[in-house]
Amino acid sequence: MHLLPLMENQKNNTGKIISFLSTDRAILIISIGIALVFWWLTKMSKVYTTFRSVGIEYQLPEGKVFAETPRTSFLAEVESSGWNLFYSYLGSGLPPIEFILNGNEFQEIYSGQLINSLNAKVGKQYEIKSVDTDRISIRLDNSTSVKVPVRISGAFQAAEGYMQTGKPRLFPDSIIVIGPTLEVSQIKEWRTNFIDAQTQKEGFEEEVELRRPSNQEIRLVPETIQCIWNVERATEGSVVVPIEIENAPDSVSVFPPKAFVTYRAPLSIYQKIDSDDFKIVRDFSSLNSGDGKNTAAIELSKSPDNVRVIDLNPPTFEYYIVKTDTISGE
Repeated sequence: MHLLPLMENQKNNTGKIISFLSTDRAILIISIGIALVFWWLTKMSKVYTTFRSVGIEYQLPEGKVFAETPRTSFLAEVESSGWNLFYSYLGSGLPPIEFILNGNEFQEIYSGQLINSLNAKVGKQYEIKSVDTDRISIRLDNSTSVKVPVRISGAFQAAEGYMQTGKPRLFPDSIIVIGPTLEVSQIKEWRTNFIDAQTQKEGFEEEVELRRPSNQEIRLVPETIQCIWNVERATEGSVVVPIEIENAPDSVSVFPPKAFVTYRAPLSIYQKIDSDDFKIVRDFSSLNSGDGKNTAAIELSKSPDNVRVIDLNPPTFEYYIVKTDTISGE
C-alpha cells in the first residue's frame, strides 16, 4: 500500500525532468557544457611554456663534505602539452637530477649540464628550454670532528627565600662537532640556546637545544643535552669569626678581635655550618702600615660552598703597632 504513492512520485519527477530537458533553457545549458568540454580538450592539447622547480641531489666522495651548502634546486623553463604540465602539477613535479662529484676542492656545474641531465630524466614528453642560473659553484672540504665543551647561555635566578645549591650542570658537558675541516678546526666551544630559569623554587631539569650552526654542513652530536640546576629553600644565620693577621710582628694588636658574619644557606646544610667554616685573614704586608692609617677592611678568605655571605659587621677593623724605645746609658 505504501509503494503506490512512491511510484507516483517517481513518475511525477521523471515527467518534470523530461519537460525541463525539452525547454530552450535546458538545451542552452547542455550546449554550453559540451562546448566547454571541447574547449578544455583543445586547450590541453596545445603546447605551453612554463617554469618548474627542479631538485638537485649530490653524491659526495667518501670523507668529503661541502664547505658551504650549494644550491639544491633551480627553476627550469619547460615546454610541453597542457596535459603533461597538468599531470606534473597534480603529481610530485619534475624528477630531481643527480650529480656525482669528484674529489676536487672546487667544482662547477654549468647550465648546459643542468639542461642535458633534466632532458635525460623527463624524456620526450618535455623540452627544457633554459634554467635560471649560468652555473652552480661547489667547494668541498675534508670531513673532520672535534670534541668541544658546552657553555650555558641563560638567566638563572632562585625565587625569593630560595637559593641554588650548586651551579647549573650539563649532561653531557661536551659534544662532537662534525663538518668541514677549515671551519670545525676553529671551534673551541659550543653554546646552548638561551635558558630562562628565573624565580625558580623547585630547581630546573630540562632537555635543552644547542645553538644551530650557521653552516648547514656542520652537525652536532648530540643535538640536545640535559641541564640540571638545584634550588632549595634557604634561611639566614650568623657566626663570630676571629680576625687573623698573617706575617705580623708580635707588637700588632687588632680591634675588634672578632667580626660577625651573616650568611644565607640552604636548609639541607644549614645545621652543619659553624664558625670554623669561615676565615678572616689579612696579610700584614698589605695593610699599608706606613701611610699613617690604622684601619683595614674585613675580608673573608674562606667560606663554605653554596653559602652566600650577606654582611660583615663591622666592615673594618683597627690595628695598632706598639713600638718599644731602647734606652741606652750615657
